[in-house]
Amino acid sequence: MKIRGSWGKLGNQNIGTYPYQNIISLGQNYSLGGTLVSGAATTRLSNAAITWESTTTKDLGMDLDVLNGKFGLVVDLFDKNTTGVLYTVATSSVLGLGTSPVNVGSVKNTGFEAALTYRQSFGDLQIGLSPNFSYTKNRITSLANGLKEDIGSGLFVGQPIGIIYGYVADGLFVDDKDIASYATQPYSAEPGMERYKDISGPDGVPDGKVDATYDRTIIGNTVPKYTYGLTFNANYKGFDLYVLAQGLGGYEKQIGSYAAFAFYNGGRFNNGRWTTAGLRRIPIPGRLILN
Repeated sequence: MKIRGSWGKLGNQNIGTYPYQNIISLGQNYSLGGTLVSGAATTRLSNAAITWESTTTKDLGMDLDVLNGKFGLVVDLFDKNTTGVLYTVATSSVLGLGTSPVNVGSVKNTGFEAALTYRQSFGDLQIGLSPNFSYTKNRITSLANGLKEDIGSGLFVGQPIGIIYGYVADGLFVDDKDIASYATQPYSAEPGMERYKDISGPDGVPDGKVDATYDRTIIGNTVPKYTYGLTFNANYKGFDLYVLAQGLGGYEKQIGSYAAFAFYNGGRFNNGRWTTAGLRRIPIPGRLILN
């Protein structure tokens, strides 16, 4: 058995090309006297105060081998703290320029990794089996200027990077009576459209109106909490076999772009096949079918 410990600090200099300088870009054509003339202009706001990210990592581990190497176990506990995290924050279009990344705050990752190994020989047959598992808790610990959240960039103190922020779905509207009895939606509701929950209001209680200020919340996370895998290998008289399986867990996938078209069309699910009795059961591959 071996006990390991480590401490390290590393800077990340991957901050893009000259984000600290105002760069003049060619190809910015403009009209002069009715004639299109080639020109140059500054298209990005520089950040003279930018610096690299700094990551401090602490690790405590154990390596264990028993029965002459037949069984092996590797376990690591880690604590990773990154300060000066680089992120492009949301800005108003009134600015008229793109923006460079800024050092927005700090992020902490804690967790563990474990891998088990089994090796055995049966005459000319040698096999090896190694499952592994890891867990990571990711959270933002601070934002620049003492902010607690940056909704436009999806950053919230105490929450992971990569969260999904939005309204909480609460089924579909059945008919006009259902619409009239439910909280007012942030769109012109019609039967068949998805309805959102009235979570809160100016006084901290539901106010009968769903709006972006009081009724959006964190509804998911796109960064996996768990990773797991398994490797298997075998060798017999010069013939070998290797199998790898791996997976992710503890996260949600946000459907977007063309993948969403199978479920959504102008606010109605399944391309308008809504009836007051529900969505008709139509066997179309890739479409959402509800009763």
